[in-house]
Amino acid sequence: MQAFRVAAWLLVIGCGSSSPATPGDCELVLGKPADAMVALSKRYPGEPVKVAEIIERCIAPDGDECTRIAKIVQAIPSMMPTRMATAGADARATCRGMPPALRRCLMPSYGVAHLDECKRQLEDMAATPIDQIPITPSTVVQPDPDACEDLVLRLDRDGTWLRAGTTTRCFARYADGHVDRDWLARQLETARNACHPSISVVASDGIAYQALIDAMDVIVAIGYPDVGLAARDDARIFDGAKRSKDCAAPHKQTALPAPRTIPASGGGPDALQSAPVVIVTRDELMFSTGGDRRTLAKLSELGTGTLDALAAAFPKDPKHRLWILQADVATPATLVHRIVETAKTAGYDSVLFAVKNR
Repeated sequence: MQAFRVAAWLLVIGCGSSSPATPGDCELVLGKPADAMVALSKRYPGEPVKVAEIIERCIAPDGDECTRIAKIVQAIPSMMPTRMATAGADARATCRGMPPALRRCLMPSYGVAHLDECKRQLEDMAATPIDQIPITPSTVVQPDPDACEDLVLRLDRDGTWLRAGTTTRCFARYADGHVDRDWLARQLETARNACHPSISVVASDGIAYQALIDAMDVIVAIGYPDVGLAARDDARIFDGAKRSKDCAAPHKQTALPAPRTIPASGGGPDALQSAPVVIVTRDELMFSTGGDRRTLAKLSELGTGTLDALAAAFPKDPKHRLWILQADVATPATLVHRIVETAKTAGYDSVLFAVKNR
């Protein structure tokens, strides 16, 4: 199974103005926190600052800045950058260890109202974990004696499958059309408490990029360090499987694989700044590098298989193997898989996912 390392997440959203809330907003937020942003955005279209302020006021009405941020992390981790989303109980301490300028930007309403300033701050933060990935030329990686059998998550049209190890498969239908975050978090925590699993995600036909983002948000929030996209063929392991409600804990690997050699990938802020960006709009595939952005093709003209124009667009012999995918939330997940596979053929196998929500 080929997995692609997920370096970080970015959320790009538009700005709007604030105005008073109406009765019932907090009931909506506290009833289903994970869906609050979408629900309030429908209630107050074009007013993302107001939506963020309502969520903050309902979830964290008092306390100092980091206390409020920690409450938001606990209730809606997907509203936060990766480092904060995975901080868990240590979110307040993590916040207090950050410079004041970055701390301000962790409050969603401030981040939306000061988009350019906070985007720079959060990009710097997103780049930092790349520095900490210990990959050097010809690094020999010893197998983890506590590693589990691989987990595989498949997003189908009607729900979410999880394979924990080689024998157990469980399934949950979507909740209100979205990944059942509580169910998925419960399964992932069971697996993580048993041993040290890695996980790959694969999407069936008809699944949108947003569903991948929703699933990976949960995976990152639970604290999985090794997340990737599985090859499309891996979806077949669920064919004909019975739909158990919960997965049993996976087993440790009975036979450890041989040590493997990982080539250099580079990293750090320089890698992020120079990383090529693949942009998917509602109707075009675009490519940006070195300040030059160009359209490669209309989505309707892409056909099937490897995207030759995209493969040719990537710079040859890269110093860093990091690239960024910025896609519309409605982008078919099958196209995301094709783009990732194409980037891999060009020598780029470390991807940072961004969501374009405007």
